Amino acid sequence: MPSRGYIAGKPVSRWEADSDNIDIEYKNLDKPVQQPKLSQCLAGRKGLVIKILLLLFMLFLGLILGYVIQRNIHGTSNLAASPSPHIKYLAVQQDYNPIIRDELQARVTHMSNFEDSLQLLTKDVRLSGVGGTNRILIYVRDWWKNFNFDSLSIKNYSVQLVYPDYVAQDENHVAVKTSNNTLIFETWTNESNIHPDITPFSAFSASGDVQGDIVYCNFGRRSDYKWLSDQGITTEGAIHLIRYGKVHPSNKIRLAEEYGAKGVILYPDPKDYCNGQTNVSGSWWLQGDQVPSEHVRYWLTGDPSTPDYPALNGVPRVVPSGASKPNIPVYPISYNDAETLLRYLSGMDTLPDWQGSLNVSYKTGPGFTSSWKDYKVELNISNSFSFRDIHNVIAVLRGKYEKDHYVIVGAHIDAWGYGAVDAGTSFAVIMDLARTFSTQVGKGWKPRRTIIFALWDASKYGHIGAYEWVQEYEKQLSAGGVAYINIDSAIRGNYSFYAESNPLLYDVIYKAAMSINSTEPGHTNQSVYEVWKQRTARSSFSTTEPWINYLSGDQDHSPFMYRLGMSSVLAAFTYNMQAYPNLPTYPAHNTLQDTMNYVLDIDPNYSLHSSLVQILSDIVLQLADSAIIPINVTHYCHMMKQGLDSAKPVLEKYLSGNETDLLQSTISEFTQAALEFQSQIDSRNMSDLTEFDVLQINNKLIRISRAFIYEGGLLHQGQYRNVLIAPHPENLNEEVIFPGLSETEVVERTLLQRELVIVVIAIKRARDILMDDFGPDILDRDL
Repeated sequence: MPSRGYIAGKPVSRWEADSDNIDIEYKNLDKPVQQPKLSQCLAGRKGLVIKILLLLFMLFLGLILGYVIQRNIHGTSNLAASPSPHIKYLAVQQDYNPIIRDELQARVTHMSNFEDSLQLLTKDVRLSGVGGTNRILIYVRDWWKNFNFDSLSIKNYSVQLVYPDYVAQDENHVAVKTSNNTLIFETWTNESNIHPDITPFSAFSASGDVQGDIVYCNFGRRSDYKWLSDQGITTEGAIHLIRYGKVHPSNKIRLAEEYGAKGVILYPDPKDYCNGQTNVSGSWWLQGDQVPSEHVRYWLTGDPSTPDYPALNGVPRVVPSGASKPNIPVYPISYNDAETLLRYLSGMDTLPDWQGSLNVSYKTGPGFTSSWKDYKVELNISNSFSFRDIHNVIAVLRGKYEKDHYVIVGAHIDAWGYGAVDAGTSFAVIMDLARTFSTQVGKGWKPRRTIIFALWDASKYGHIGAYEWVQEYEKQLSAGGVAYINIDSAIRGNYSFYAESNPLLYDVIYKAAMSINSTEPGHTNQSVYEVWKQRTARSSFSTTEPWINYLSGDQDHSPFMYRLGMSSVLAAFTYNMQAYPNLPTYPAHNTLQDTMNYVLDIDPNYSLHSSLVQILSDIVLQLADSAIIPINVTHYCHMMKQGLDSAKPVLEKYLSGNETDLLQSTISEFTQAALEFQSQIDSRNMSDLTEFDVLQINNKLIRISRAFIYEGGLLHQGQYRNVLIAPHPENLNEEVIFPGLSETEVVERTLLQRELVIVVIAIKRARDILMDDFGPDILDRDL
């Protein structure tokens, strides 16, 4: 009879979607089998002799076993036990091999693979939950079935998403009307309404039809609202017009609600998205009729109806809290339409920082001037919330020696538009990366640790696909997750290599960037690392290394990093960020301008795609194959010092100097332990280590980042658990150190003191993990 479960001889993976059948053979169940009785064998004089011989044999065996154990544990330090050269099978079985790296990188030669993947992903709009992503899933499933994966599954979740209400009587829009409701002006949807079926929107905006005066609020930062308040300009009851940039859209909306907005209109100013130009037709810069779409969720926990557990079939659902998303309507418009609204705005002149590049005076409002004086703005939003199935694709290369230690590589497949850069380039890169490793497995290689390739759905809605999977497998990932490698907007420019990372992985990135030469004409004799170093600022912790950014909070690494504490990294090629500091990301991000041709203008021969796959292959190989996980714990020391410098003003303002001294002394103790621990690792000879030694070291390296996970959540941001590093409470795009100690508008002394205690204990725990310290040793002391 078929049954679900284990098949003899087939390894079982916890990542597989479907169980297999079991065939159990039952024998001799109808009658008992006669067995000789033990008492008969040991009876009499002969039995007595047998008993004595057995006793002597066991005594001799015990002496031998004790001798072996004593030799193995002799000389044990707090890092790892010294090896026994006589036990050959305990020697390190597998380590990072540059030959394997070279073979992986040499295999990245088929540029047509990148073209095929990009054409597939950009053929249609890939909005999650409406069918566009399903065709990608089928394609990937059929391809990856032919790869040398140990398991392949599609994980399904039923989640709450939101879309514009296409059957509503009035489509989402911003309009200017007279007092008798005569239409004067209405925003265009996108690309001169060429694509009426593709309506830009702000995901998770509330529905509503509001009318009122406009107040221009610059970037919608707290400092901007304070300036308006200082000038006596009322924002209560107005519709706020806010530029994209500087802070995440969700933080803009949340602050606008706090300052009394009845609705918000978002727009990209050409000063930020076009380097101050307005005539940019046919270029890399954002066209005047393009509208960026974004989510504006306040609370990123995956599916809104299952905030702390996976959205599996049959699980209970909750009504999302009003604090998790906007309670006012929000709508994005193009800068062409914003120019019309700003041209007739009345009010005060604004500061130089408030001036954009449109041909208008950038007044504050509220209300209009001249011929539009009596007109009002109407913001009409009709969004529909519904439950939709989303799908993640999970492919597993099972590790040979550390099966329960996981290196995860992920990219998302959904987009607001055609999504050529985001997510097309990332999709093309991860597909070729998976092919490269699969081919290596076909040649007899197996990774030391398990490698998981993941394609996420519903990323644009707040990384729901990644969150749901992490919530489902939280215990396994928390215990054994080595690192998460995020591939997102992989080729956003052609100026330089770019990386964001947890500091523990900096050395891995530098080594990988050194492993290949640049493909840029005139620089082919230099490594990617050397060109990167020449073109970017120096690292915050070194005068010799190139800059690596902290991670941006609104990406798929979020559940791995901020919920589990798993070290994460992102690698890409980017534009000249120093020349265009106001540009939030590549200009066409989340618009219909992000097409296949847009990517080809950046990387016409796919050489950057190829280089990135080669760099990522070495990053993955280092993390999956190195006997000792290549994590450098000393990089936390500098980060903590930065955090201390940022937290000092807050602590000294609201607490006493003693609290600051406590944090400083705890960081100093961790620094001493980290330097000692790293020195022991760096000075070790791999030939002297056993697999037991390596396992002990690796367990510490994995646990070090988990020491900073606090199950109770952060102050002001309960959805995040990482007390060392997390998004800023007022800017999801900015990652900060000691986020609970950040300056916010409302600081309660008692809560701040509690947060400080949590941080101090976390740092102490991290130190104790490194030192195997359970308190002062009193065994050799007189009590």
